[in-house]
Amino acid sequence: MAVRFDADAEDYTQALALGSQAAISASCWAKVSVDRNTFSTAVSLDNGTSDAVFLQTATDGVTMGVYEEPLGNFAGTGRAMTVGTWYWLAYSISGTSGTMYSRALSDTTVTTSALTGLQATHNIANLRLGESAWGTEWLNGAVCAVKIWTAALTQNELESEALLYRPQRIANLVGWYPLHRPETADYSGNGRTLSGGAGTAQEDGPGISWGPGRSRIRKYTALSPPPAFSGWGVPI
Repeated sequence: MAVRFDADAEDYTQALALGSQAAISASCWAKVSVDRNTFSTAVSLDNGTSDAVFLQTATDGVTMGVYEEPLGNFAGTGRAMTVGTWYWLAYSISGTSGTMYSRALSDTTVTTSALTGLQATHNIANLRLGESAWGTEWLNGAVCAVKIWTAALTQNELESEALLYRPQRIANLVGWYPLHRPETADYSGNGRTLSGGAGTAQEDGPGISWGPGRSRIRKYTALSPPPAFSGWGVPI
């Protein structure tokens, strides 16, 4: 299950107040439900519009990439998303470089894109889900399984996170927001409760499992019993 945004000002926010960070990683599943043909944001880590890292589409509304300020542009090659299709999206940043990872629900491999020209550190003051620091770049789509770390996770670590709502790496975990239903809870235990989310709705998610050995979530009130995911070599 997942949370659906379909209008401006439905985003979730959290004042993380993490200070200056040289290493950042994020992982989530996202879907563009309606192409707005403009910047559309899944996850924003920022200190306002002058210091930010966004998982965001370009002005075409469907090419998802890592947008960075003060670079003022996308740091690598974006991933063209098909409207209505779920994608796993992640990045790992260390200093002035990093990597973006993506995988459509039906893909059998992960696509990578090198991130270059980044600011060496970022002041991570805020988390925004479904919107950027600019305030008008909302996502008409759905998001779930959001996890944030103050560490540069390896590709293997991030790929293991893609399969599950529940985080596998606990060290340096800042926040974990399953978003399997509209709610503000931080499941990491760090107490970083979200604000906002008014007007969001629940809809079907990408069908990933809650945790190792658990069934894929179909409804938040019950777990259904399809076969477990068998690896990256086959579609989920």
